[in-house]
This record gives sequence, C-alpha cells and structure tokens, in this order.
Amino acid sequence: MPEQHEFIQKQDSYEKVKDGLVFHCTTSRGNRVDARLTVCTPHIIRFRMCPDDELRDVKGLLHIKEEWPATAFDVSETPEAVSVDTGAVRFEAQKNPWEYTIHDKAGEVVLKENVRDLDCQNNYRGLPVGFTSQDGKFCRSNETFSLLQEEAFYGFGEKFTRLNKL
Repeated sequence: MPEQHEFIQKQDSYEKVKDGLVFHCTTSRGNRVDARLTVCTPHIIRFRMCPDDELRDVKGLLHIKEEWPATAFDVSETPEAVSVDTGAVRFEAQKNPWEYTIHDKAGEVVLKENVRDLDCQNNYRGLPVGFTSQDGKFCRSNETFSLLQEEAFYGFGEKFTRLNKL
C-alpha cells in the first residue's frame, strides 16, 4: 500500500491544561488527532502532534527539557481562532481550516505555517502539519512553514556562488 498523508484540517475544540492547550482536531481523512501547545517560558513555546498513542511519549536520543517553571499565559477565543499570549509571543490557531501563526510582542509574524503550498494541479508541494502512514502505521510527521518576504537562506550549496539561495 502506498504512503498516505493526513493533515490537520480543522480544530474542533481545545482544553486548557496547566502548561498550555490541547487542541482536539479532525484530519483531512476524518480522523481525530490532538495537538499540544506547551508554554515553557514567555519566550519559548513547544508544539507537538503525534497520532500514535504508543509513540507519543517515547524519548529520543536528543535530550529535551520536559519540566519548566509555571509560566502565566492568557487564552482568548474568537469564532475564527484561539490565541495563547505569554506577553512575549502570541500563538494563534485558526480553527477551519487549521493554520497557526506566531507573533512577537510587537505583533510582527515570527513564524507562519503554510497550509496552501499547492502546485498548478492542486497537489501539495510542501505538506501541511500532519503525518504520513503506510499500511495503517504511522511513519513520520510533516510540517511546512511560510518564508516571509524579508527572510533568506544562507549557506546552501556551493561555496563559489552567492549564499542566499532562494
């Protein structure tokens, strides 16, 4: 069976937990998946999504700090989105279609998910936040971010050409 990709289509509800939010979502194939936003510090937030209950809490080789001091944050909701504001950053998750953006204190976009990276045949060039499965088993997670107009990549490829390879 070929690989199949599912992505978060919409946010159905959310619940506030002591260190963040758990978003209850529906995928493009109609399955349920939870995405968790953890507020680590006012400047650090962590976003996780794993559809496989057995793999959700498996520790990898990379040490990731799990315990953080309690950090205050505010949650607000409109009919279109849910926001988490730490005072330093604001995470905003659009409900339908799902898409999140992170803003700094001044309201400038720091990071924006790209959920519409489609080619002329309406196929995804870059997959939105979701996961790939094969034979019904979870294989990997996927995510694509927007490149803002003033951003650039440096250091890719040959050393004798210009560095900014857009």
